[in-house]
Amino acid sequence: GPTNSTGGNPPPGGEEKFANIDKTQTNPEAAMPSGATVEEKDGNKGIVIKDSAGNEWVWIEVPKNIYKKATSNNDYANIEADMQEYAKDYRKSWTDTWYSEEQHGLGETEYNNLKETMLKSVYDNGGFFIGRYEVGTETPRYTKNDKLTTPIIKQDKYPYNFVTCKQAQTESKKLSTGGKTSSLMFGIQWDLVCKFIEEKGQLENETDVTKDMIGKSIDWGNFRDATFKVTHGKYTTEPKTLNSWQDASNYDKPASSVLLTTGATTRNRVLNIYDLAGNVMEWTLEYTTNTDFPCACRGFSFDNGGSRGRSV
Repeated sequence: GPTNSTGGNPPPGGEEKFANIDKTQTNPEAAMPSGATVEEKDGNKGIVIKDSAGNEWVWIEVPKNIYKKATSNNDYANIEADMQEYAKDYRKSWTDTWYSEEQHGLGETEYNNLKETMLKSVYDNGGFFIGRYEVGTETPRYTKNDKLTTPIIKQDKYPYNFVTCKQAQTESKKLSTGGKTSSLMFGIQWDLVCKFIEEKGQLENETDVTKDMIGKSIDWGNFRDATFKVTHGKYTTEPKTLNSWQDASNYDKPASSVLLTTGATTRNRVLNIYDLAGNVMEWTLEYTTNTDFPCACRGFSFDNGGSRGRSV
């Protein structure tokens, strides 16, 4: 999501934009793109902003007190090490290192500069914004050869699927707005989202989200063997078949593979973040060392079983 490289503090006076946050530890106001509005101000529910293009973003709190080794906002190696220690339960053997421009859509210098900008921003602001919904499109995509369309982060849109990691990174830049930049998440950012959910997350039934639930997230993700009611949007059981999308109002999702439009049910929402687990896999900027699949996917998909599917 958008990151901020300048830090800073909100202007004095005026109404408080956010509630239930410790401004010494996290400062979403400093990281907001210009022209954005606050849709949900309560940090306990999940802060939501809407940018000038109508895309929605959720604040991921990364408290400033996690840093034990880092001594400044350009002490990049130690910032990353402190983040990794904080979110260690969600780390994989994958690394946030450049592999090739063909993989990431970024040259090595561009990749490293983007990573350093992200680390500095998260350190300065105590967090970062991610898309409230999976990246979507107004027009459904059925094959990898379909025309690339404008990416959006809004409810009830078709998932932006059948794209490579390079294509996803290139398209994600188009979501930049209000003086902030946008990109795919680095792996450490995904880990930090999981840690944030562990620290503050509750399901709709007010059940606390535990590390085990994040690891095996069938109870709040759209996986093949999950059953739940869908309240709006559309669904398809044949995502590669033209015109296969159907109305999902009051649809009882069976224990089989069903792809949903973005944000189709609050059942799959935690802290106002929809579909982090299941539905479609998300590319990250990690390197996996798997020569067949060197670019990492996180979250797993509607076609995975819940025992395998995991947000980590």
